[in-house]
Amino acid sequence: MNLIKVVLLLLLGLSLFNCKFDPKPSATETDFKRTSNEVIASHIGEPDNLNPLVTTNAYSNYLLQNVFMQLQDIDPTTLTFIPILVKSRPTITQTIEEGKAIATQYAFELRNEAVWDNGSPVTAYDYVFTLKAALNPKVGATSLSSLLESIKNIEIDSLNPKRFTVTVEGTYILNEEIVSASFLVMPEYHYDPNGLLKDIDVNELLDPEKAEAMANSNPKLQQFADEFLQPFFAREQGGVVGCGPYRFREWVTGQKIVLEKKDNWWGKVLENEDEAFEARVDAIIYQPVADHTAASTLLKDEQIDVRAEIAPPAYNLLKNDSIVNKIYNLRAPIQYTYYFWYINTKRPKLNDKRVRRALAHVINVEQIIETVYDGALTRIAGPILPSMLGYNEQLKPVPFDIARAKALLQEAGWTDTNSDGTVDKIINGKREEMVLELLTVAGIETQQQAALLMQQDALKAGIKFEIIARDQKAGAEDQSNRNFDLANRGTAIPTPNLYDPKQSWHTESDNPAGFNRSGFGNAATDALIEEIRTTLDEQKRAALISQLQEIIYDEQPLIFLWTAPQFLAIHRRFEAETYSLRPGYFPGSF
Repeated sequence: MNLIKVVLLLLLGLSLFNCKFDPKPSATETDFKRTSNEVIASHIGEPDNLNPLVTTNAYSNYLLQNVFMQLQDIDPTTLTFIPILVKSRPTITQTIEEGKAIATQYAFELRNEAVWDNGSPVTAYDYVFTLKAALNPKVGATSLSSLLESIKNIEIDSLNPKRFTVTVEGTYILNEEIVSASFLVMPEYHYDPNGLLKDIDVNELLDPEKAEAMANSNPKLQQFADEFLQPFFAREQGGVVGCGPYRFREWVTGQKIVLEKKDNWWGKVLENEDEAFEARVDAIIYQPVADHTAASTLLKDEQIDVRAEIAPPAYNLLKNDSIVNKIYNLRAPIQYTYYFWYINTKRPKLNDKRVRRALAHVINVEQIIETVYDGALTRIAGPILPSMLGYNEQLKPVPFDIARAKALLQEAGWTDTNSDGTVDKIINGKREEMVLELLTVAGIETQQQAALLMQQDALKAGIKFEIIARDQKAGAEDQSNRNFDLANRGTAIPTPNLYDPKQSWHTESDNPAGFNRSGFGNAATDALIEEIRTTLDEQKRAALISQLQEIIYDEQPLIFLWTAPQFLAIHRRFEAETYSLRPGYFPGSF
């Protein structure tokens, strides 16, 4: 999975979240309409593209992990590393000076069996090429390149191109994952057929200043980016090529994306070694369906095999549908995810934390959970969930309190001076009404229902919410460009006990490709985040994470809502398991 998701210690009780489905009924019990050895999997959203280095879309990653592979992955049951493209976990050595590790070396050897679709071996040169592409400033893989900043050197064995050593600076809690499980390896022969990056030294690109200078002086980097970012490599047949068990065949926008199993895939000989090499189904067909009612109809008509992200009300109705239960297993594995509203703190109306806290007070989260989501969700107070290292139990969810919201707005200078029902304030010499846009995703009924309830309650405090429903792609662009007042979002926590807050909370991540979309942070919080990232002692790191939570809680850059299980329906003809790691299931192993 192309996500940061390392965990070195087994989470207590995680096995409880690993649910094996009930045995599939015999033919005498149920006559299934769908009997083919393919999986039609339906989610709410659609991938943005299938270029592993530039997508930041979770739906893209769900598909890409079947087409591409990385050096190591995370076992979805134990949450420990498992070798994929490499023979074993790396050999780790450290350079010590004055009792302190100034560098760590990770030595890998790629599997002899691993080959590309053209029959050529997967080598360290492909690994290095992938890094070159990601680090090329002209490609714009900002979110990934920021993860790679600790890598300082890569050396390929001169006698064996399947052996190489990666050196990282100092100590960092996610170093092993960064070098082995944060990106999917891409074939150099296919994605750089003209050899534009072949003579570029990856160790030069690892230095951001040198990389930027090279990008401005060497036209080959721009030429490569122009070719690499073409739609051919992102969504066209023959363009998306990896060494995984499935090949990309077709994309009909808004309807389906088709992956088909490769004949004579190299990993088949290893399927008895680890379940990660299992590829049982002949095809994976991804079908985006944003409307929950339409998705429920597809289940009742047995037109799909998997439905993920089922809305709680729909899930409860399906559980009580005897016909659906004869065809599908319904499961709700716990997920390390949480949902929230971004607040754009850079906007003049929202740059006062008292106003942001007032916004939190006018949202009746408990009512939304009960009336819109049938009580199936759990409130949260911040980005660290109760089972995670450093959870600050002293912080409680902000309560629904209109009176307190009014008082905070008044303290911040917002009053209804013109008796129009909304509070106002003079900002930069102009009277501004407290009218704010709520950016939502069109077609998600539960989100629209929740926004309407928020709109009604906010008016009681003199705040007017205007609901803006955008399709997923346009909404994502608005969020990236900070074109919003408040925006609804959910995020996964792929490394629960090795939490790195940089991508979400560091000021360096406040850019179009980053996820600090609220504009949170300053030099002090940045320093705290850097300390969290380099503190290996769990007790000390827990205290630092707790401190960061307190600051986030006080500043209110987000309105934290809830955490939720992954509500799933999977066809009973498959013997499948569900997991805490998103998306909660792995169709290739059905």
